[in-house]
Amino acid sequence: MNTHVIFYATSCQYQGTRMSSSAPETKEHYNHSNVKFLGLELAPLHIPWHRRMETVSVIHWLTVFLFSGFICIGFCIYLLYTSFYWVSLLIFAWVYYDRKCSRQGGRRFESVRKWRVWMHTRNYFPISLHKTADLDPKNNYVFGFHPHGIMSMGAFINFSTDATGFDEKFPGIKGTVLTLQGWFYIPFIREYLLAASVCDVSRDSIDWILGKSGTGNAAVVVVGGATESLEANPNVHRLYLSRRKGFIKRAIVNGAHLVPVYSFGETDVFVQMPNPEGSRLRKLQAYLTNT
Repeated sequence: MNTHVIFYATSCQYQGTRMSSSAPETKEHYNHSNVKFLGLELAPLHIPWHRRMETVSVIHWLTVFLFSGFICIGFCIYLLYTSFYWVSLLIFAWVYYDRKCSRQGGRRFESVRKWRVWMHTRNYFPISLHKTADLDPKNNYVFGFHPHGIMSMGAFINFSTDATGFDEKFPGIKGTVLTLQGWFYIPFIREYLLAASVCDVSRDSIDWILGKSGTGNAAVVVVGGATESLEANPNVHRLYLSRRKGFIKRAIVNGAHLVPVYSFGETDVFVQMPNPEGSRLRKLQAYLTNT
């Protein structure tokens, strides 16, 4: 097994006044709003259209990440109590029949990876991908991605989509981002993730990508997991590695190359409530993380 330092995925926190490099607007042009409703200061009407599209695209991904599971499951349960109950039964039957897909390389659609919404999301932060060496498509790779952050925006945008030019920078390499298996038990959202080249992070899944899918594959593992997300605070860089060696073992077993990836600014994207060690909030978060 070889070890390479290949590239860094960079994402920056949106402060509300960032200018796109391709736009002539100035900070003062739309920094403040004069319109208020029920005590809330609304966004100025003269914010450029491209900026509004970027905001909508990020809201879209936040909705998918935070609410899609509840919405999809709730919809299927609702149908069970209507004359369309058979639709829910068919959906659940399909999820069961297709349950191995997320462990067998997924169902990647290049058209989904190239949706324009991902480019708008990239521009919002912005997110960029910096390459420091080439990857030989004759080999397979495990990308050890750090840090987790709240939503791993850098991992998804850089490797599940082509918004930052991954296909051009690493020709012949097919990246697959790995996430919690539970996502693939949820109707509809599982199809969305599979189409975007996302699979589950189980051992079987990694072995399939590295050992049964030919060469030119890259399994992207967000090593710190949900535990590391609890440390995602601005200007804090704390990684969980000492007990996260399984991905290294899978790389050795499958003869894959290990590629460290660091997402600068990932922990600056969101500001979560203070959760120091020993606090009630931290104990609750730790409990939910381990259940």
